[in-house]
Amino acid sequence: MTSMEKKSEILDCVLTYPKIREALDKKTIALDDIKKNIQEIHGEAKENWLEFSESLLDHTIAKLYDSIPCELPYEGFNLSDLSQKYNLILVPNHQSHGDYIALSYIFFKKFKVALSIAGGINLNIFLLGTFFRNTGAFFIRRSFQNDISYKLSFEGYLYYLLAHGKIVEFFFEGGRSRTGKLLPPKFGLFQMILEAHSYLPDSIRKPLRFIPVSIAHEQLPEETAHARELSGAKKERESFFQLAKIIKIFGKKFGSLHIRIGHPIEAMDLEDQKLRTQELAFECFRKVGEGIPITPVALLALVLLDDPSGSLTLESIYEKSESIISYCVKFMIPLGAGLGPHDYKGTIKNALDLMVLNQKLELINHIKLKRAFYTIRPEARVKVVYFKNMVLHHFLIPSIMTSAWYLIVNGTIKNLPELSRFLMEKRRELRFEFYLPSIKQMLGLALSIVAYTIGRELSSLEEVFTLNKEELFQIGQKIKPFSNAITYIYETYYLAVLAYRFFGDQYFTQEEFLSVSKEIHELELSHGRIIKYRESYLVPILKDCVNFFIHTQLIAKSNDKYHVINPQNLDYYLAKFSADANDRVGVNLKVKGI
Repeated sequence: MTSMEKKSEILDCVLTYPKIREALDKKTIALDDIKKNIQEIHGEAKENWLEFSESLLDHTIAKLYDSIPCELPYEGFNLSDLSQKYNLILVPNHQSHGDYIALSYIFFKKFKVALSIAGGINLNIFLLGTFFRNTGAFFIRRSFQNDISYKLSFEGYLYYLLAHGKIVEFFFEGGRSRTGKLLPPKFGLFQMILEAHSYLPDSIRKPLRFIPVSIAHEQLPEETAHARELSGAKKERESFFQLAKIIKIFGKKFGSLHIRIGHPIEAMDLEDQKLRTQELAFECFRKVGEGIPITPVALLALVLLDDPSGSLTLESIYEKSESIISYCVKFMIPLGAGLGPHDYKGTIKNALDLMVLNQKLELINHIKLKRAFYTIRPEARVKVVYFKNMVLHHFLIPSIMTSAWYLIVNGTIKNLPELSRFLMEKRRELRFEFYLPSIKQMLGLALSIVAYTIGRELSSLEEVFTLNKEELFQIGQKIKPFSNAITYIYETYYLAVLAYRFFGDQYFTQEEFLSVSKEIHELELSHGRIIKYRESYLVPILKDCVNFFIHTQLIAKSNDKYHVINPQNLDYYLAKFSADANDRVGVNLKVKGI
Protein backbone atom coordinates (compact mmCIF):
# COMPACT_ATOMS: atom_id res chain seq x y z
CA MET A 1 0.00 0.00 0.00
CA THR A 2 1.41 3.38 -1.00
CA SER A 3 1.70 6.27 1.43
CA MET A 4 -1.19 8.08 -0.30
CA GLU A 5 -3.42 4.99 -0.13
CA LYS A 6 -2.59 4.56 3.54
CA LYS A 7 -3.50 8.17 4.37
CA SER A 8 -6.75 7.77 2.42
CA GLU A 9 -7.59 4.62 4.40
CA ILE A 10 -6.95 6.43 7.70
CA LEU A 11 -9.10 9.39 6.72
CA ASP A 12 -11.90 7.08 5.54
CA CYS A 13 -11.90 5.36 8.93
CA VAL A 14 -11.79 8.66 10.85
CA LEU A 15 -14.75 9.93 8.85
CA THR A 16 -16.83 6.92 9.93
CA TYR A 17 -16.53 8.06 13.55
CA PRO A 18 -20.17 8.81 14.45
CA LYS A 19 -19.44 12.09 16.27
CA ILE A 20 -17.54 13.42 13.24
CA ARG A 21 -20.28 12.30 10.83
CA GLU A 22 -22.88 14.06 12.93
CA ALA A 23 -20.81 17.28 13.16
CA LEU A 24 -20.19 17.28 9.40
CA ASP A 25 -23.88 16.77 8.71
CA LYS A 26 -24.71 19.71 10.99
CA LYS A 27 -21.91 21.73 9.38
CA THR A 28 -20.40 22.58 12.79
CA ILE A 29 -17.01 21.44 11.46
CA ALA A 30 -15.45 21.45 7.98
CA LEU A 31 -14.05 18.45 6.10
CA ASP A 32 -10.91 20.36 5.09
CA ASP A 33 -10.14 21.06 8.76
CA ILE A 34 -10.46 17.36 9.59
CA LYS A 35 -8.05 16.46 6.76
CA LYS A 36 -5.54 19.10 7.91
CA ASN A 37 -5.76 17.97 11.54
CA ILE A 38 -5.24 14.30 10.70
CA GLN A 39 -2.22 15.24 8.57
CA GLU A 40 -0.78 17.07 11.59
CA ILE A 41 -1.54 14.24 14.06
CA HIS A 42 -0.69 11.09 12.12
CA GLY A 43 2.36 8.93 12.64
CA GLU A 44 2.84 5.36 11.45
CA ALA A 45 5.41 2.82 12.69
CA LYS A 46 7.20 1.44 9.67
CA GLU A 47 8.97 -1.90 9.96
CA ASN A 48 12.12 -0.77 8.17
CA TRP A 49 12.39 2.26 10.49
CA LEU A 50 11.81 0.09 13.57
CA GLU A 51 14.44 -2.41 12.46
CA PHE A 52 16.90 0.41 11.73
CA SER A 53 16.13 1.97 15.12
CA GLU A 54 16.63 -1.39 16.87
CA SER A 55 19.98 -1.94 15.13
CA LEU A 56 21.11 1.61 15.93
CA LEU A 57 20.17 1.32 19.59
CA ASP A 58 21.73 -2.14 19.89
CA HIS A 59 25.05 -0.47 19.07
CA THR A 60 24.62 2.69 21.12
CA ILE A 61 22.51 1.89 24.16
CA ALA A 62 25.24 -0.21 25.80
CA LYS A 63 27.43 2.89 25.77
CA LEU A 64 24.83 4.80 27.77
CA TYR A 65 23.14 2.27 30.05
CA ASP A 66 24.51 -0.62 32.06
CA SER A 67 21.23 -2.40 31.41
CA ILE A 68 17.52 -1.88 30.73
CA PRO A 69 15.82 -4.55 32.83
CA CYS A 70 12.15 -5.06 31.96
CA GLU A 71 10.10 -6.86 34.61
CA LEU A 72 6.93 -8.60 33.42
CA PRO A 73 3.75 -8.90 35.52
CA TYR A 74 3.59 -12.68 35.22
CA GLU A 75 5.28 -15.58 33.49
CA GLY A 76 4.23 -15.93 29.86
CA PHE A 77 3.14 -12.29 29.53
CA ASN A 78 3.18 -11.38 25.84
CA LEU A 79 2.00 -8.04 24.53
CA SER A 80 1.47 -9.36 21.01
CA ASP A 81 -0.81 -12.19 22.18
CA LEU A 82 -2.78 -9.86 24.46
CA SER A 83 -3.38 -7.42 21.61
CA GLN A 84 -5.29 -10.15 19.75
CA LYS A 85 -7.84 -10.30 22.60
CA TYR A 86 -7.92 -6.71 23.85
CA ASN A 87 -7.58 -3.11 22.81
CA LEU A 88 -4.40 -2.29 24.76
CA ILE A 89 -3.41 1.11 26.16
CA LEU A 90 0.02 1.46 27.80
CA VAL A 91 0.18 4.18 30.48
CA PRO A 92 3.75 4.88 31.66
CA ASN A 93 5.04 7.66 33.89
CA HIS A 94 7.32 10.18 32.23
CA GLN A 95 10.76 11.32 33.38
CA SER A 96 12.82 11.83 30.23
CA HIS A 97 12.53 12.32 26.48
CA GLY A 98 14.44 9.05 26.35
CA ASP A 99 11.29 7.27 27.55
CA TYR A 100 9.78 7.39 24.05
CA ILE A 101 12.77 5.73 22.49
CA ALA A 102 13.49 3.25 25.29
CA LEU A 103 9.93 1.91 25.46
CA SER A 104 9.61 1.55 21.68
CA TYR A 105 12.99 -0.20 21.59
CA ILE A 106 12.30 -2.59 24.47
CA PHE A 107 8.78 -3.54 23.38
CA PHE A 108 9.79 -4.07 19.75
CA LYS A 109 12.82 -6.12 20.79
CA LYS A 110 10.91 -8.18 23.36
CA PHE A 111 7.52 -8.65 21.69
CA LYS A 112 8.06 -7.54 18.07
CA VAL A 113 5.18 -5.10 18.36
CA ALA A 114 4.99 -1.50 17.22
CA LEU A 115 3.51 1.09 19.55
CA SER A 116 1.40 4.09 18.61
CA ILE A 117 2.72 6.71 21.02
CA ALA A 118 1.03 10.02 21.82
CA GLY A 119 3.70 12.74 21.89
CA GLY A 120 3.48 16.46 22.41
CA ILE A 121 3.45 18.54 19.22
CA ASN A 122 6.52 20.32 20.63
CA LEU A 123 8.55 17.22 19.65
CA ASN A 124 7.61 17.55 15.99
CA ILE A 125 10.81 19.39 15.15
CA PHE A 126 13.34 19.11 12.32
CA LEU A 127 14.71 15.54 11.94
CA LEU A 128 13.49 14.36 15.35
CA GLY A 129 9.81 14.68 14.36
CA THR A 130 10.39 12.59 11.22
CA PHE A 131 12.12 9.88 13.23
CA PHE A 132 9.33 9.78 15.81
CA ARG A 133 6.54 9.71 13.19
CA ASN A 134 8.13 6.75 11.41
CA THR A 135 8.69 4.78 14.61
CA GLY A 136 5.09 5.13 15.81
CA ALA A 137 4.59 8.55 17.39
CA PHE A 138 1.50 10.61 16.67
CA PHE A 139 1.30 14.19 17.82
CA ILE A 140 -1.12 16.05 20.08
CA ARG A 141 -1.45 19.76 20.74
CA ARG A 142 -0.92 20.96 24.29
CA SER A 143 -4.32 22.63 24.43
CA PHE A 144 -7.39 22.42 22.24
CA GLN A 145 -10.36 22.78 24.60
CA ASN A 146 -12.02 25.48 22.48
CA ASP A 147 -11.24 23.88 19.11
CA ILE A 148 -14.09 21.42 18.55
CA SER A 149 -12.81 20.50 15.09
CA TYR A 150 -9.40 19.44 16.45
CA LYS A 151 -10.91 17.64 19.45
CA LEU A 152 -13.17 15.56 17.22
CA SER A 153 -10.32 14.94 14.77
CA PHE A 154 -8.11 13.63 17.56
CA GLU A 155 -10.94 11.50 18.98
CA GLY A 156 -11.54 10.16 15.47
CA TYR A 157 -7.86 9.31 15.13
CA LEU A 158 -7.98 7.35 18.39
CA TYR A 159 -11.06 5.60 16.96
CA TYR A 160 -8.96 4.62 13.91
CA LEU A 161 -6.12 3.27 16.11
CA LEU A 162 -8.52 1.19 18.22
CA ALA A 163 -10.44 -0.06 15.18
CA HIS A 164 -7.18 -1.33 13.65
CA GLY A 165 -5.97 -2.99 16.87
CA LYS A 166 -3.02 -0.65 17.42
CA ILE A 167 -1.33 -0.73 20.83
CA VAL A 168 -1.62 2.86 22.06
CA GLU A 169 0.74 4.44 24.57
CA PHE A 170 0.46 7.79 26.31
CA PHE A 171 2.18 9.38 29.31
CA PHE A 172 -0.69 9.91 31.70
CA GLU A 173 1.01 12.72 33.66
CA GLY A 174 0.76 14.94 30.58
CA GLY A 175 4.48 15.84 30.60
CA ARG A 176 7.84 15.02 32.15
CA SER A 177 8.04 15.22 35.92
CA ARG A 178 10.49 18.02 36.75
CA THR A 179 10.69 17.06 40.45
CA GLY A 180 10.83 13.26 40.20
CA LYS A 181 7.49 12.93 42.00
CA LEU A 182 4.69 11.14 40.19
CA LEU A 183 2.29 13.79 38.87
CA PRO A 184 -1.50 13.50 39.12
CA PRO A 185 -3.08 12.04 35.97
CA LYS A 186 -4.49 14.23 33.23
CA PHE A 187 -7.97 13.01 32.37
CA GLY A 188 -8.25 14.18 28.76
CA LEU A 189 -6.79 11.20 26.89
CA PHE A 190 -8.42 8.70 29.23
CA GLN A 191 -11.79 10.28 28.49
CA MET A 192 -11.26 10.44 24.71
CA ILE A 193 -10.06 6.81 24.51
CA LEU A 194 -13.09 5.62 26.50
CA GLU A 195 -15.35 7.72 24.26
CA ALA A 196 -13.80 6.51 20.99
CA HIS A 197 -13.89 2.88 22.17
CA SER A 198 -17.57 3.12 23.04
CA TYR A 199 -18.41 3.92 19.38
CA LEU A 200 -16.58 0.94 17.86
CA PRO A 201 -18.95 -1.48 16.09
CA ASP A 202 -19.62 -4.68 18.03
CA SER A 203 -18.00 -6.70 15.23
CA ILE A 204 -14.53 -5.24 15.87
CA ARG A 205 -14.74 -3.92 19.44
CA LYS A 206 -12.47 -5.77 21.87
CA PRO A 207 -12.44 -5.35 25.65
CA LEU A 208 -10.35 -2.35 26.68
CA ARG A 209 -7.34 -2.89 28.97
CA PHE A 210 -4.93 -0.30 30.35
CA ILE A 211 -1.44 -1.53 31.24
CA PRO A 212 0.53 0.52 33.81
CA VAL A 213 4.24 0.84 33.05
CA SER A 214 6.61 2.10 35.75
CA ILE A 215 9.85 3.76 34.60
CA ALA A 216 12.78 4.64 36.87
CA HIS A 217 16.00 6.23 35.63
CA GLU A 218 19.27 6.21 37.56
CA GLN A 219 20.57 9.21 35.63
CA LEU A 220 18.69 11.64 33.40
CA PRO A 221 20.04 13.21 30.22
CA GLU A 222 17.97 16.33 31.08
CA GLU A 223 18.90 16.52 34.76
CA THR A 224 20.85 19.79 34.44
CA ALA A 225 17.88 21.43 32.72
CA HIS A 226 15.53 19.99 35.36
CA ALA A 227 17.75 21.36 38.14
CA ARG A 228 17.70 24.83 36.56
CA GLU A 229 13.90 24.73 36.31
CA LEU A 230 13.61 23.59 39.93
CA SER A 231 15.62 26.65 40.90
CA GLY A 232 13.39 28.98 38.89
CA ALA A 233 14.76 29.04 35.34
CA LYS A 234 12.28 29.04 32.46
CA LYS A 235 11.71 25.80 30.55
CA GLU A 236 13.61 25.75 27.27
CA ARG A 237 11.58 25.01 24.15
CA GLU A 238 12.59 21.93 22.20
CA SER A 239 14.52 22.82 19.04
CA PHE A 240 16.99 21.44 16.52
CA PHE A 241 19.79 23.16 18.44
CA GLN A 242 18.81 21.28 21.60
CA LEU A 243 18.83 18.09 19.56
CA ALA A 244 22.39 18.85 18.46
CA LYS A 245 23.43 18.74 22.14
CA ILE A 246 22.46 15.07 22.38
CA ILE A 247 25.93 14.05 21.25
CA LYS A 248 27.23 15.20 24.65
CA ILE A 249 25.42 12.40 26.46
CA PHE A 250 27.74 9.82 24.93
CA GLY A 251 30.40 11.00 27.35
CA LYS A 252 28.27 9.96 30.34
CA LYS A 253 27.05 6.77 31.95
CA PHE A 254 23.41 6.54 32.97
CA GLY A 255 23.39 3.41 35.13
CA SER A 256 20.31 1.29 34.46
CA LEU A 257 16.88 2.24 33.16
CA HIS A 258 14.29 0.17 34.99
CA ILE A 259 10.98 -0.73 33.30
CA ARG A 260 8.27 -2.59 35.19
CA ILE A 261 5.05 -3.67 33.45
CA GLY A 262 1.98 -4.00 35.64
CA HIS A 263 -1.10 -6.22 35.42
CA PRO A 264 -3.71 -5.05 32.87
CA ILE A 265 -6.50 -2.91 34.32
CA GLU A 266 -10.05 -3.31 33.10
CA ALA A 267 -11.87 -0.09 32.27
CA MET A 268 -14.84 -0.23 34.66
CA ASP A 269 -18.27 -0.01 33.08
CA LEU A 270 -19.86 2.90 34.95
CA GLU A 271 -22.77 4.97 33.68
CA ASP A 272 -21.20 8.17 34.98
CA GLN A 273 -18.54 8.79 32.30
CA LYS A 274 -16.73 11.46 34.33
CA LEU A 275 -16.50 9.23 37.38
CA ARG A 276 -15.43 6.29 35.21
CA THR A 277 -12.64 8.38 33.68
CA GLN A 278 -11.37 9.66 37.02
CA GLU A 279 -11.42 6.28 38.75
CA LEU A 280 -9.62 4.64 35.84
CA ALA A 281 -6.99 7.40 35.68
CA PHE A 282 -6.24 7.21 39.40
CA GLU A 283 -6.16 3.41 39.37
CA CYS A 284 -3.48 3.59 36.64
CA PHE A 285 -1.69 6.32 38.62
CA ARG A 286 -1.67 4.19 41.80
CA LYS A 287 -0.47 1.06 40.01
CA VAL A 288 2.33 2.92 38.26
CA GLY A 289 3.36 4.42 41.61
CA GLU A 290 3.29 1.03 43.33
CA GLY A 291 5.43 -0.39 40.54
CA ILE A 292 8.23 2.20 40.59
CA PRO A 293 11.23 0.25 41.90
CA ILE A 294 13.78 1.43 44.43
CA THR A 295 16.82 1.85 42.21
CA PRO A 296 20.33 1.91 43.70
CA VAL A 297 20.64 5.66 43.00
CA ALA A 298 17.20 6.38 44.52
CA LEU A 299 18.18 4.38 47.61
CA LEU A 300 21.41 6.37 47.94
CA ALA A 301 19.48 9.62 47.47
CA LEU A 302 17.24 8.66 50.42
CA VAL A 303 20.24 7.77 52.56
CA LEU A 304 22.57 10.66 51.69
CA LEU A 305 19.94 13.43 51.66
CA ASP A 306 18.77 12.39 55.12
CA ASP A 307 21.53 14.58 56.55
CA PRO A 308 21.84 18.25 55.52
CA SER A 309 25.58 17.77 55.03
CA GLY A 310 25.10 14.58 53.01
CA SER A 311 28.40 13.13 54.22
CA LEU A 312 28.61 9.46 55.28
CA THR A 313 31.11 6.62 55.45
CA LEU A 314 30.62 3.57 53.28
CA GLU A 315 29.84 1.46 56.37
CA SER A 316 27.14 3.93 57.47
CA ILE A 317 25.65 3.94 53.95
CA TYR A 318 25.48 0.14 54.00
CA GLU A 319 23.84 0.13 57.43
CA LYS A 320 21.17 2.67 56.52
CA SER A 321 20.56 1.01 53.15
CA GLU A 322 20.06 -2.37 54.79
CA SER A 323 17.32 -0.94 57.05
CA ILE A 324 15.46 0.54 54.06
CA ILE A 325 15.84 -2.66 52.01
CA SER A 326 14.45 -4.72 54.92
CA TYR A 327 11.42 -2.41 55.08
CA CYS A 328 10.90 -2.77 51.32
CA VAL A 329 11.03 -6.56 51.53
CA LYS A 330 8.51 -6.61 54.38
CA PHE A 331 6.04 -4.27 52.66
CA MET A 332 6.56 -5.63 49.12
CA ILE A 333 7.99 -2.43 47.68
CA PRO A 334 9.76 -3.38 44.43
CA LEU A 335 13.54 -3.34 44.58
CA GLY A 336 15.81 -2.84 41.59
CA ALA A 337 18.04 -5.66 40.42
CA GLY A 338 20.95 -6.33 42.77
CA LEU A 339 19.29 -4.84 45.86
CA GLY A 340 18.35 -8.10 47.57
CA PRO A 341 18.85 -8.31 51.35
CA HIS A 342 22.06 -10.35 50.93
CA ASP A 343 23.67 -8.98 47.77
CA TYR A 344 23.14 -5.22 47.90
CA LYS A 345 26.63 -4.01 48.84
CA GLY A 346 28.25 -4.49 45.44
CA THR A 347 25.29 -2.82 43.70
CA ILE A 348 25.40 0.15 46.07
CA LYS A 349 29.16 0.52 45.63
CA ASN A 350 28.72 0.58 41.84
CA ALA A 351 26.00 3.22 42.19
CA LEU A 352 28.27 5.32 44.42
CA ASP A 353 31.00 5.09 41.80
CA LEU A 354 28.49 6.19 39.13
CA MET A 355 27.46 9.21 41.23
CA VAL A 356 31.10 10.16 41.78
CA LEU A 357 31.76 9.78 38.03
CA ASN A 358 28.77 12.03 37.25
CA GLN A 359 29.98 14.60 39.81
CA LYS A 360 27.07 14.28 42.20
CA LEU A 361 29.24 12.90 45.00
CA GLU A 362 32.76 13.55 46.15
CA LEU A 363 34.88 10.84 47.77
CA ILE A 364 36.96 12.38 50.58
CA ASN A 365 39.74 10.37 52.19
CA HIS A 366 40.36 11.50 55.78
CA ILE A 367 44.00 10.56 56.39
CA LYS A 368 44.08 11.15 60.16
CA LEU A 369 40.86 9.21 60.79
CA LYS A 370 41.82 6.60 58.19
CA ARG A 371 38.28 6.74 56.83
CA ALA A 372 36.65 7.71 53.56
CA PHE A 373 33.48 9.79 53.31
CA TYR A 374 31.02 10.17 50.47
CA THR A 375 29.71 13.72 50.34
CA ILE A 376 26.99 15.17 48.13
CA ARG A 377 28.35 18.16 46.27
CA PRO A 378 26.25 21.14 47.48
CA GLU A 379 25.35 22.19 43.94
CA ALA A 380 24.25 18.62 43.15
CA ARG A 381 21.69 18.23 45.96
CA VAL A 382 18.92 19.60 43.77
CA LYS A 383 19.79 16.93 41.17
CA VAL A 384 19.98 14.12 43.70
CA VAL A 385 16.62 15.05 45.27
CA TYR A 386 14.96 14.17 41.93
CA PHE A 387 15.83 10.50 42.46
CA LYS A 388 14.70 10.60 46.07
CA ASN A 389 11.36 12.08 44.98
CA MET A 390 10.88 9.24 42.48
CA VAL A 391 10.40 6.77 45.36
CA LEU A 392 9.38 9.02 48.25
CA HIS A 393 5.72 8.04 47.97
CA HIS A 394 6.65 4.52 49.11
CA PHE A 395 7.86 5.87 52.47
CA LEU A 396 5.35 8.61 53.37
CA ILE A 397 3.59 6.66 56.12
CA PRO A 398 6.75 5.56 58.00
CA SER A 399 8.03 9.13 57.67
CA ILE A 400 4.81 10.54 59.13
CA MET A 401 4.95 7.85 61.81
CA THR A 402 8.31 9.18 63.01
CA SER A 403 6.59 12.40 64.12
CA ALA A 404 3.68 10.45 65.60
CA TRP A 405 6.13 8.22 67.51
CA TYR A 406 7.94 11.27 68.93
CA LEU A 407 4.66 12.83 70.08
CA ILE A 408 3.53 9.54 71.63
CA VAL A 409 6.81 9.20 73.53
CA ASN A 410 6.70 12.76 74.88
CA GLY A 411 3.04 12.39 75.86
CA THR A 412 1.51 14.84 73.36
CA ILE A 413 -0.51 12.06 71.67
CA LYS A 414 -2.15 9.96 74.39
CA ASN A 415 -4.77 7.82 72.64
CA LEU A 416 -6.05 6.49 69.31
CA PRO A 417 -8.48 9.38 68.56
CA GLU A 418 -5.60 11.86 68.99
CA LEU A 419 -3.41 9.73 66.71
CA SER A 420 -6.19 9.62 64.09
CA ARG A 421 -6.54 13.42 64.24
CA PHE A 422 -2.78 13.78 63.86
CA LEU A 423 -2.76 11.58 60.74
CA MET A 424 -5.70 13.51 59.28
CA GLU A 425 -3.75 16.74 59.81
CA LYS A 426 -0.67 15.33 58.07
CA ARG A 427 -2.86 14.15 55.21
CA ARG A 428 -4.26 17.67 54.78
CA GLU A 429 -0.77 19.21 54.93
CA LEU A 430 0.58 16.99 52.17
CA ARG A 431 -2.47 16.88 49.92
CA PHE A 432 -0.88 19.11 47.28
CA GLU A 433 2.38 17.13 47.30
CA PHE A 434 1.37 13.47 47.20
CA TYR A 435 -1.55 11.14 46.70
CA LEU A 436 -2.12 9.71 50.18
CA PRO A 437 -4.27 6.72 51.15
CA SER A 438 -7.44 7.14 53.21
CA ILE A 439 -7.19 7.61 56.98
CA LYS A 440 -8.42 4.03 57.45
CA GLN A 441 -5.67 2.75 55.16
CA MET A 442 -3.09 4.96 56.90
CA LEU A 443 -4.10 3.55 60.29
CA GLY A 444 -3.92 0.02 58.92
CA LEU A 445 -0.43 0.57 57.53
CA ALA A 446 0.65 2.30 60.75
CA LEU A 447 -0.44 -0.81 62.68
CA SER A 448 1.54 -3.03 60.30
CA ILE A 449 4.61 -0.80 60.71
CA VAL A 450 4.45 -0.99 64.50
CA ALA A 451 4.05 -4.79 64.37
CA TYR A 452 7.04 -4.99 62.01
CA THR A 453 9.24 -2.86 64.26
CA ILE A 454 8.52 -4.71 67.52
CA GLY A 455 8.40 -8.17 65.94
CA ARG A 456 4.92 -9.21 67.06
CA GLU A 457 1.32 -8.73 65.97
CA LEU A 458 -1.01 -6.22 67.59
CA SER A 459 -4.78 -6.45 67.62
CA SER A 460 -5.24 -2.68 67.28
CA LEU A 461 -3.34 0.60 67.35
CA GLU A 462 -4.66 1.26 70.84
CA GLU A 463 -2.05 -1.22 72.08
CA VAL A 464 0.67 1.19 70.98
CA PHE A 465 -0.12 3.27 74.06
CA THR A 466 0.64 0.32 76.34
CA LEU A 467 4.06 -0.60 74.91
CA ASN A 468 7.06 -0.67 77.23
CA LYS A 469 10.23 1.43 76.81
CA GLU A 470 12.14 -1.33 75.08
CA GLU A 471 9.43 -1.74 72.44
CA LEU A 472 9.17 2.02 71.95
CA PHE A 473 12.92 2.09 71.46
CA GLN A 474 12.62 -0.64 68.81
CA ILE A 475 10.01 1.39 66.93
CA GLY A 476 12.23 4.46 66.98
CA GLN A 477 15.25 2.52 65.74
CA LYS A 478 13.39 0.85 62.85
CA ILE A 479 11.67 3.97 61.52
CA LYS A 480 14.62 6.29 62.11
CA PRO A 481 15.88 5.92 58.49
CA PHE A 482 12.68 7.71 57.36
CA SER A 483 12.76 10.46 59.98
CA ASN A 484 13.96 13.22 57.63
CA ALA A 485 12.47 11.91 54.38
CA ILE A 486 9.99 14.80 53.99
CA THR A 487 11.63 17.41 56.24
CA TYR A 488 12.72 19.52 53.28
CA ILE A 489 9.08 19.81 52.17
CA TYR A 490 8.01 21.09 55.59
CA GLU A 491 10.90 23.55 55.44
CA THR A 492 9.58 24.78 52.08
CA TYR A 493 6.15 25.44 53.60
CA TYR A 494 7.78 27.23 56.53
CA LEU A 495 9.76 29.31 54.01
CA ALA A 496 6.55 30.23 52.17
CA VAL A 497 4.95 31.55 55.38
CA LEU A 498 8.05 33.66 56.09
CA ALA A 499 7.68 35.18 52.62
CA TYR A 500 3.99 35.92 53.23
CA ARG A 501 4.88 37.62 56.49
CA PHE A 502 7.45 39.74 54.63
CA PHE A 503 4.78 41.01 52.23
CA GLY A 504 2.39 41.93 55.05
CA ASP A 505 -0.69 43.62 53.59
CA GLN A 506 0.93 44.24 50.17
CA TYR A 507 -0.21 42.51 46.98
CA PHE A 508 2.46 40.42 45.25
CA THR A 509 2.94 38.39 42.09
CA GLN A 510 4.09 34.78 41.91
CA GLU A 511 7.49 35.96 40.60
CA GLU A 512 7.87 38.35 43.55
CA PHE A 513 6.93 35.56 45.96
CA LEU A 514 9.55 33.22 44.47
CA SER A 515 12.22 35.93 44.47
CA VAL A 516 11.62 36.87 48.12
CA SER A 517 11.44 33.20 49.11
CA LYS A 518 14.84 32.61 47.53
CA GLU A 519 16.45 35.47 49.46
CA ILE A 520 14.89 34.36 52.74
CA HIS A 521 15.98 30.77 52.07
CA GLU A 522 19.61 31.79 51.64
CA LEU A 523 19.48 33.83 54.85
CA GLU A 524 17.73 31.12 56.88
CA LEU A 525 20.05 28.44 55.52
CA SER A 526 23.07 30.38 56.75
CA HIS A 527 21.52 30.58 60.24
CA GLY A 528 20.52 26.90 60.25
CA ARG A 529 17.87 27.28 62.94
CA ILE A 530 14.84 25.84 61.15
CA ILE A 531 15.84 25.60 57.48
CA LYS A 532 18.79 23.25 57.10
CA TYR A 533 18.24 21.67 53.67
CA ARG A 534 19.51 23.36 50.53
CA GLU A 535 16.78 21.57 48.51
CA SER A 536 13.97 23.20 50.50
CA TYR A 537 13.94 25.96 47.87
CA LEU A 538 12.32 24.22 44.91
CA VAL A 539 10.02 26.26 42.68
CA PRO A 540 7.40 23.54 41.94
CA ILE A 541 6.92 22.87 45.67
CA LEU A 542 6.69 26.58 46.45
CA LYS A 543 3.93 26.78 43.83
CA ASP A 544 2.19 23.88 45.59
CA CYS A 545 2.45 25.94 48.79
CA VAL A 546 0.44 28.70 47.12
CA ASN A 547 -2.36 26.23 46.37
CA PHE A 548 -2.26 24.90 49.94
CA PHE A 549 -2.44 28.34 51.55
CA ILE A 550 -5.23 29.47 49.22
CA HIS A 551 -7.13 26.33 50.24
CA THR A 552 -6.54 27.04 53.95
CA GLN A 553 -7.56 30.69 53.38
CA LEU A 554 -4.31 32.23 54.57
CA ILE A 555 -3.91 33.98 51.20
CA ALA A 556 -6.17 34.82 48.27
CA LYS A 557 -5.63 35.52 44.57
CA SER A 558 -7.03 38.51 42.73
CA ASN A 559 -6.15 39.52 39.15
CA ASP A 560 -2.95 37.44 39.05
CA LYS A 561 -1.78 38.88 42.37
CA TYR A 562 -1.87 37.43 45.86
CA HIS A 563 -2.32 38.89 49.31
CA VAL A 564 -2.55 37.65 52.89
CA ILE A 565 -6.17 37.66 54.07
CA ASN A 566 -5.71 36.17 57.54
CA PRO A 567 -2.48 37.67 58.95
CA GLN A 568 -3.45 36.48 62.43
CA ASN A 569 -2.79 32.89 61.24
CA LEU A 570 0.80 33.52 60.11
CA ASP A 571 2.28 32.68 63.50
CA TYR A 572 0.14 29.54 63.70
CA TYR A 573 1.52 28.20 60.39
CA LEU A 574 5.07 29.23 61.26
CA ALA A 575 4.82 27.22 64.49
CA LYS A 576 3.13 24.29 62.71
CA PHE A 577 5.73 23.82 59.97
CA SER A 578 8.60 24.65 62.30
CA ALA A 579 7.38 21.81 64.55
CA ASP A 580 6.96 19.47 61.56
CA ALA A 581 10.60 20.06 60.62
CA ASN A 582 11.96 19.92 64.17
CA ASP A 583 9.99 16.88 65.35
CA ARG A 584 12.24 14.84 63.11
CA VAL A 585 15.28 16.12 64.97
CA GLY A 586 13.50 15.07 68.13
CA VAL A 587 13.14 11.53 66.79
CA ASN A 588 16.88 11.12 66.57
CA LEU A 589 17.42 12.54 70.06
CA LYS A 590 14.66 10.46 71.64
CA VAL A 591 15.86 7.21 70.05
CA LYS A 592 19.18 7.76 71.78
CA GLY A 593 17.82 8.95 75.09
CA ILE A 594 14.50 7.11 75.59
